[in-house]
Amino acid sequence: MESSGDEAPSFSGSQSGSERSFLGLGPGQVDCIVAVTNDRGPFEDDLHHFIFAGSQSWRIGPSEAEGLFDWFAKFPDFDFEKSIQASTCTDNRQFVLWRRIGPHGFGEKTRETLANRLTQNLIRLREVWQIGPASSSDLANEVESLLVAYGDPQRAYHGLRHLQHVLWELDQIPASQLEDTERLKVETAIWFHDLVYDFKKRDNEFQSARVCERVLGGAGGGPSKGTVGADVIAEIVRLIELSTHREPTPVDLQNDPRRRNTLELFLDLDMSILGQPGLVYGEYAQNVRLEYQHVGDWTYAHFRKRFLRHVITNGAFRSRYFRALCGPSAEVNLRKEFSHNYPKWIPPWTL
Repeated sequence: MESSGDEAPSFSGSQSGSERSFLGLGPGQVDCIVAVTNDRGPFEDDLHHFIFAGSQSWRIGPSEAEGLFDWFAKFPDFDFEKSIQASTCTDNRQFVLWRRIGPHGFGEKTRETLANRLTQNLIRLREVWQIGPASSSDLANEVESLLVAYGDPQRAYHGLRHLQHVLWELDQIPASQLEDTERLKVETAIWFHDLVYDFKKRDNEFQSARVCERVLGGAGGGPSKGTVGADVIAEIVRLIELSTHREPTPVDLQNDPRRRNTLELFLDLDMSILGQPGLVYGEYAQNVRLEYQHVGDWTYAHFRKRFLRHVITNGAFRSRYFRALCGPSAEVNLRKEFSHNYPKWIPPWTL
């Protein structure tokens, strides 16, 4: 994961790289490309692109954009759809168009990659524990159904890109921290944990767990109670139920260090966005607000600040691994958002 350092990246101030020297860089050297819009047009430039590469950064205004989009075409999965949205936006927004470390952009190629990975995950469950879809047609149907659910355009944050990011974070966890069979359980829980997502309801995790239970049980109603397969399904389902991030009970942990480690890493993976670089965190916070646009500004501000206060007070992460990796940058991000002026949410990094 890219470290955010002691401070989130700032978009104000002058560029550090030589003028247009970024055009000589490629996907292997650039860290991130961001479009930032404001509501001050037409009296001021209301769209700027920011390019970050190591210690260098560039700020490109509309008058300096010649050749820029030809350069963008060099970047695999560059998000041109989001770039078009930025070009027509008249509000204070930021759009992460591409990033090298971790998931970046999103397109049909990425969706195909996710479909292939989910297929392999379900096949592996069948091979190891004899759970999940038994026929190839059932398997294909479940994969498509899951991707359609996560692909709902109303999911500004809890969609396919969230899945992509959490799976990428899972892949960074070394084998010494998570053994293979536990990794398989965690990955399965990741696929299903936000499958049911209704912004106006509070039982999404419970309903997602029920769908997982049905899919892993297979057409025959699932393995018999007391078998290894049944126990594995119960463990995966419980991980999903606990993704509400409430405190696990002693029964959940059963004084089992393995189970505790698996649970802590799974919950921290879901929260790992909090420890991303500041501009990525800003996009996350912005997208969560979009999902709750049916909620008034003052009400949203009240509950968002309550969430931020709770996480700052209690810490964002449970596992030693994620506390060391993401803890400091998460605290910077959370405190910066908490100190921001609500109720009208403007990405702090655009000010």
